[in-house]
Amino acid sequence: MKMLCVLSTLILLMLAPWCAFGQQDATDIANDATKGDPALMLKACIQTSLGDLTYQLDGNVTPIAVLNFLQYAESGFYQGTVIHKIKPGIMIQGGSYLPDGTIKQDGLREDEPNDRAHGQAQLRGTLAMMHQPGKPDTIRSEFFINLADNIQLEKPVDNAPYPVIGRLIGGEDVLQRIAEVKTMEHPGASTGRELWPVEPIIIKDVEIIGDYDKARLEELAASKREWANMLAPLDEMKGAEQAERYAQWYAQQSGLQPVALESGVQYFVLKPGDDGRGLEPTDKVKVHYRGFYADDEEFDNSYTRGEPATFTISQLVKGWAEGTKGMTTGEKRLLIIPSYLGYGSSPPPGIRPDALLLFEVELIEIL
Repeated sequence: MKMLCVLSTLILLMLAPWCAFGQQDATDIANDATKGDPALMLKACIQTSLGDLTYQLDGNVTPIAVLNFLQYAESGFYQGTVIHKIKPGIMIQGGSYLPDGTIKQDGLREDEPNDRAHGQAQLRGTLAMMHQPGKPDTIRSEFFINLADNIQLEKPVDNAPYPVIGRLIGGEDVLQRIAEVKTMEHPGASTGRELWPVEPIIIKDVEIIGDYDKARLEELAASKREWANMLAPLDEMKGAEQAERYAQWYAQQSGLQPVALESGVQYFVLKPGDDGRGLEPTDKVKVHYRGFYADDEEFDNSYTRGEPATFTISQLVKGWAEGTKGMTTGEKRLLIIPSYLGYGSSPPPGIRPDALLLFEVELIEIL
């Protein structure tokens, strides 16, 4: 209801709403994962010198991160590494350092891209992969385990989520034991020196338990990597260049062809409408919509509210008016709107400044 109120306020202020129809379109292509597929769910046991932590892993939402963790585990990389940082009441970190305070190099692979699964619950006991602050595509072997419900990590200020790969299903007492050990300043450590356990907590091994569909997991991870490779340069681009980049990627994934307008707006027809008259900027309409960014973080969705929105097109941002012009009843489009035709550098609360905006729109009725 909060975003509905925001939307109503924006319309009154002659600003603009967000949009989408939320079916089998941009979101599914970006995520490319069948949530709940049991073939992508398995268990892992992190065996430490203080006891075992057993996790239920799920490769449906974060296939890149889960596959990355499995590859390190199955190669034996984690053997001999340590829990190197304990932040009381926040998290513990491990999987990359040796007892002498140096990073383990033997078997360390290149950075992996981020699944960018926004909104995952960072609850106590959940296992997630670490990346460098503000650099989402720097995931290697290091992981962390939440010691509390860290809501602030679910929507990080740098828009670089930490992919959650599993939930704790055994070893809560072990986790608490680790959380309570004394820490010190490690003379040889390169980071977090004051938070090292006084007595090293050795990771003896990470054992993968049960079978999983490795080929399917690799397929999902490969698809997510293509998406991540599309996203990576966007931060260095501006305006119409961003829109063109996203449109090229979407065309490759969907097999559809974009319509590019002179203004820089691009759109895809996802479903044709009837043979009625085309929509004009002065029309009042009833639509379902979903609004999101290129990394798939959603900022509004009329479907989740359970009712379509009604407004006059001329009240909205210019990019919305241009991208919906000519739509007929029943038609669905994906709009790709450069920031200068969206909210620009001074957006309403809750919207990223200078952001490429994506809208999936279903025209229900021209009133």
